[in-house]
Amino acid sequence: MTFKAKSANSAVTPLLTLGGQNVKYVNHYKYLGIVLDTELSDDKDIWRQLLYQHCAAHKLRASFSLCSNAVMGTITITLGCFLKLLTFAWQTSQHGN
Repeated sequence: MTFKAKSANSAVTPLLTLGGQNVKYVNHYKYLGIVLDTELSDDKDIWRQLLYQHCAAHKLRASFSLCSNAVMGTITITLGCFLKLLTFAWQTSQHGN
């Protein structure tokens, strides 16, 4: 697996071989849980992780569904604040670049 250079998108790319096998060109690749792409940006991977955290928070909330309304209210507010904080931190880091 290898990435094409940005400048080579329209150009003919050489055929690479390793151990007699052709190496495939890709736009993105997941390695050790991290998505690598041709843009050298981790925006898509961070967004994927934020969505995962959002789903995990909802699963956690659902596991407390038999608790009282007061407990559920506290859990909902806490998880909501946590998710907003994650999203805010990511958006802030994007504007700093």
